[in-house]
Amino acid sequence: MRRRKIWWLCGVFMVLLLAVAVSSVNLAHANRQRRVVSAQSAAITVPSESQQPMNPLVSQFTFYPKISLNNPLTTWPVMPEKGQTYTVVAIGGSAAEGDGDTKAEGGYLTRAFRMVNATQDVHYNFINESKVGYGPIQYDQPPNASAPSYQTRLAMLLAADKPNMLVISFGMLDDIFKKTPTSQTNQALHDEIADALNQHAVVVIVTPPSTYASMTYYRSALNKDIAAEMDVVSAFHNPNIYVIPLAQQMDQYITSHHQSIKMYEEDSWHPNPAGHNVAAQLLAQDFIRTFLLADQPRLA
Repeated sequence: MRRRKIWWLCGVFMVLLLAVAVSSVNLAHANRQRRVVSAQSAAITVPSESQQPMNPLVSQFTFYPKISLNNPLTTWPVMPEKGQTYTVVAIGGSAAEGDGDTKAEGGYLTRAFRMVNATQDVHYNFINESKVGYGPIQYDQPPNASAPSYQTRLAMLLAADKPNMLVISFGMLDDIFKKTPTSQTNQALHDEIADALNQHAVVVIVTPPSTYASMTYYRSALNKDIAAEMDVVSAFHNPNIYVIPLAQQMDQYITSHHQSIKMYEEDSWHPNPAGHNVAAQLLAQDFIRTFLLADQPRLA
């Protein structure tokens, strides 16, 4: 009798032990399910990069290539090491050369790199090779009839100046006025980008500053040319080509401040000193954000 009781108690104990084990397994499974659901919910509620707020100056210009400095293909230097000088060469037309600005200031490109050097712990040796009346085609041609076809003006500049970076900033108004076929300017721009990349120079395309012509009677033609320019850039699929949309940013700056382009024009094709100054500040701000990844004062 006593033996049967012992066996009965042992059986009850084993049943209870089994029940506790099953309950623990079910509870652990439920907890795992909760964690999975919770993780899925969290993943759904985290906004994607495209949903996060963007800088209002650039949010509407999504056709520009988005280049990340973390891209593993970006192996060429984009800023000077401490104590080193980084050579930047610019090509463009009359506005890029500084027409309309005071001679001492030198135009929006020269101003912008002076601002970057003055506010950042870097040193860019800026060489402005822009020329009045020049567009992409002129830099893609030999300097004279006796020179071989491969010895273009840009090729000679690259060989002489040995830049780490080539800044291309054409106003394009001359080619619009002369009705130069877009196919010709696109081919010249393609050749110039390719020449610079072959020399391991980073390429920065800077669209032109706002002028009366670009904001009025040449607005449609200029927008078309800029879009074609971006098609050339995109075709390279190269992370060492950057775009700074100065034309759109300056247009938006003037509009958002309820100002008139007349405040910033020397004549209908060129900025005055105030226009060069605004363009330079916008360009320097974008350059710092793109290459130096540092906070900088905003334009008031």
